[in-house]
Amino acid sequence: MRKVSIITLSLVILINSGVVFSAPRKTNKKRNAVNTNTTSVATGIATNSITTVEELQAQNAMEELERSIEKEKLKGIQDLFSTLNTNIEKAKSSCSGIKDDLKAIQVLTGVSTGASGLGAIASGTALGVGIAKASLDKRIANTKTDLEKMSTAELEKRLDEIGETLSSLNKKISKAEKKSKTLGNVRTGLLAGTIATSTTSTITSGISIKKLDDIIEKMKDCDKAAKQVHSNVSMIEAEVDDVNVLKDEPLLKKAETVALFCEGLDSDNIKGIKKTLTASTVMGGIGTATSIAGTITSAMANSNNVRNDDTKDGVKKEKDLNLASNIMAGISTGTSIGGTAFSAISLSKLANDIDNAEKCEDALK
Repeated sequence: MRKVSIITLSLVILINSGVVFSAPRKTNKKRNAVNTNTTSVATGIATNSITTVEELQAQNAMEELERSIEKEKLKGIQDLFSTLNTNIEKAKSSCSGIKDDLKAIQVLTGVSTGASGLGAIASGTALGVGIAKASLDKRIANTKTDLEKMSTAELEKRLDEIGETLSSLNKKISKAEKKSKTLGNVRTGLLAGTIATSTTSTITSGISIKKLDDIIEKMKDCDKAAKQVHSNVSMIEAEVDDVNVLKDEPLLKKAETVALFCEGLDSDNIKGIKKTLTASTVMGGIGTATSIAGTITSAMANSNNVRNDDTKDGVKKEKDLNLASNIMAGISTGTSIGGTAFSAISLSKLANDIDNAEKCEDALK
C-alpha cells in the first residue's frame, strides 16, 4: 500500500479550495512560463494524490468487507458446532437404553428356548411311553383273546408247553396291566408338564414381541438422530477450506464415531427377530392346546372305567383314546422342537444387535 505525504495532501487541499498559485497580471513571458510549469506540476501531483486516496479508500473498504465476511463465516462455524453438540445430546437421548432392552429380550428368549426344549423332551418322552404302552396293551389284548378262544384241553396243553399254570399266567397278565396303567399315568404326567413348558414359551415370546415393537421405534429415532449428526459434520467440513485443521477437534471426532456406530442400527433385523418369535409363539400356542388335549385323552384312556370295560366297544374306545393321546404327544413334540429352533435363531440374531447397540452407546459417552 502506497503512503500519502503531508505535502501532497496539502497541495490537494489547496487545489480543492481554489488557491492554485495565481500569477500577477503584469509579468514578463519568462515569469509566465515558470508559473505555467509550476501550475502543471502541482496539478499533476494533485491528480496523482487523488487517485492514491481513492485507491486507499477502495482497499480499506475491501479489507473491511473481507474482515466482515471472515467474522460472519467464523460465527457460522461456531453456530454449526453448537448445533452439532445439541444434536449429539439428542442422539444420546434417542439411542440410550437400546442395549439393555435387547438384553432383556435375550433373557426372555432364553427362557422361551429352555422351556420349549424341556417341552420337547417331555412330550417326546410321553410319545415314547405312549408307544410302549400301546405295544404292551396289544400283547395283553392278544393274550386274553387267545385264552378266550382256547378250549380247556387246548389251554392245559398250551400251559404245559410254556411251563405255566393258569394262576401264574393270570398273575403275569395282571402285572402287565399294572405296568400299562403306570405307563399311562407317566404319559399323562409328562403331557401335563408339557402344558406348563408350552405356556411359558408362549407367554415369554409374547412379551418379547411387545417389547420389540418399542425397540424398533427407538432404533428408528436413534438412526434419525445419528443421520442428523452426520449431516452436521458434513456442513462443518464444507465451511472449512482445509479439512485437516479439524482432524483433532474432539467434538467432531466424537460426532464421526456416533455417525459410524449409531447410524443404521438394524431395525429390519429386529423385525426379522419379531417374525421368528411370532412363529415361536404360534408353535407354543399349538403345543399348549395339543398338550391339554393329549393330557385329557391320556387320563381318560387310563381311567378304570375305560380300562375295565372288556366289551368290544370298550376295548375300541380305550385303543382310540390311547392313539389320540399319542398323536397329541407327537404334535406337541413337533411344536416344541419348532419353538425351540425359532427361539434359538432369535438368540443368535440378538447377539449381533446387542453388540452394535453397545458400540453406539459407548460412542455417545
